[in-house]
Amino acid sequence: MFDCQQALLNHLKSEFKAPQINTIAGYAGELKDATKLTEIVPAVLVIYIDGEPAAQDRFHNFDLLVITESRTLQIKENLEGNLKLVTDVTKFLRQKPLFVSFDGVYYSDPEKLTGRTLSIDNRYTIVALSLFIDDRTP
Repeated sequence: MFDCQQALLNHLKSEFKAPQINTIAGYAGELKDATKLTEIVPAVLVIYIDGEPAAQDRFHNFDLLVITESRTLQIKENLEGNLKLVTDVTKFLRQKPLFVSFDGVYYSDPEKLTGRTLSIDNRYTIVALSLFIDDRTP
């Protein structure tokens, strides 16, 4: 699980080219606390959700929290800005679904990628992209 998370973080940090992202990091806090990280937004935070790491067909589920902040205090504009970034992340994951580490080989299945808005107000928007990752480590 840890190796998969680290491989995913390295994959995003090294290959996802989005100059508007200030932070790509692991996260283990409450959703409401994620918006307190104002100095790091826009951000993509990686959270382990669940999986079957010891099964015959191993898999992991991670959420990528895409967090943006709007200075306009307009909910619609804030959501639109966030969705542009979510679209960029989605395209990247669709184009480069395979990632590796020293200890593992992982495949983020683009057909199982889902998204949902978790929080939106006049300042912050958080959209979660849920990844289904096949652990192809021999």
